[in-house]
Amino acid sequence: MNRHRSTFGPVIEHDRLRLYNYAAANTYLDELAHVRRSAGLPATSIQFPEVEEAGMAAAYLGGGGGQHKRYCGSATVSLSVVKLALRQLLLGDGPRASPVVARGSAGLALEPLEKRRNKEKSALMEQPLYNEYAAQLAYTEDRQLTAQYETEVHFQKCYGVMDELYEAHDYLRSLVPGFKFLDLGCAPGGFSSYLLEDPRCAMGFGVTLPSTLGGFPMRLRSSNFLLQQGDLFELGPGDLICKEVHICICDAQYMRNEVAWDEKYTGVRCRSKQHGVWALLMKQFWLGLTRLLPGTLAELGLGGLLIFRFGWRDGPPEDLATVWYKKCTLRLFALLKDLFAQVKEVKSDHFNSLHSSFYVCCFGFNRKRFEDRGVAKLLGHTFNYLVTTRISDANQ
Repeated sequence: MNRHRSTFGPVIEHDRLRLYNYAAANTYLDELAHVRRSAGLPATSIQFPEVEEAGMAAAYLGGGGGQHKRYCGSATVSLSVVKLALRQLLLGDGPRASPVVARGSAGLALEPLEKRRNKEKSALMEQPLYNEYAAQLAYTEDRQLTAQYETEVHFQKCYGVMDELYEAHDYLRSLVPGFKFLDLGCAPGGFSSYLLEDPRCAMGFGVTLPSTLGGFPMRLRSSNFLLQQGDLFELGPGDLICKEVHICICDAQYMRNEVAWDEKYTGVRCRSKQHGVWALLMKQFWLGLTRLLPGTLAELGLGGLLIFRFGWRDGPPEDLATVWYKKCTLRLFALLKDLFAQVKEVKSDHFNSLHSSFYVCCFGFNRKRFEDRGVAKLLGHTFNYLVTTRISDANQ
């Protein structure tokens, strides 16, 4: 009411009044949607974050949301993602009166790619021959928008997970200025972006599969970040550009066509998915630990932090694959407990909360023990066996 009365005075703060009107109009549209739905009428209210190329974000930030942090209350979303979401909402299979509240690109839901492809193929067959080229162009554009959307979602997820890891470990206050990190499987760059925003970070290194081979496109561009493109299956410790780092992140995915970006992967394939997942994990440890600086739990600033994603398998006791998986898991974590002062798991409260995967943070790397025990040779031998074995049974 005070704001209402203030508009009758001789002095009106134009920008602030415009924001009041903007908020009131949004609230009115939300309530209108509720009233129509309660009366059985169709209505949809959509709440997007700031759109980078349009609206107030463009007006106040000069056409882009790059000055905003992309997480924790100031998320931005690209105009292409907004168009894709609206297209799905208006033309999808779901009920058109469903309310949708999108608080960031990670909250949007896409129709499964295979289902959408089948629909588009059916529509293409029904069209006249002269319209085929136009339909193919539309399909290509939709694929590009989908790829941009998936890249954005994956970026936001990794950025958010790193924020949760920081919070769970007191924001790594023991890190001293000038730390360096290595991010294996870094694209599209969420983890690296978060670390580079830490004022104590001096340099970052990343390794990613080129997008032409099925990897995610890299969104991150920074003068303090050196990107090395290559397939982790084919890189050896001597091929890495980085020399010594304080933090190592291992979050690469075993690629198959249905996982790879744009559904194209032409790299190394293992005998089974289970072989591939474990082989890639061993390779990341092999590469990362050879570059990780030693450190103690009390002196994390000297180095010694390993972060990796791990998936738990919880099948029935008679499932041979589950038995095999648990045996390998016990051996792996026994090795990590021997090499690190502390091994702690962190489950995200916001991202993949229903999945069996979680993140593990290992503090205080004992490099002398790593070298004395010949762990690098052990990891390399295990990786080579998993890649070259001709045994098709994943349980062996």
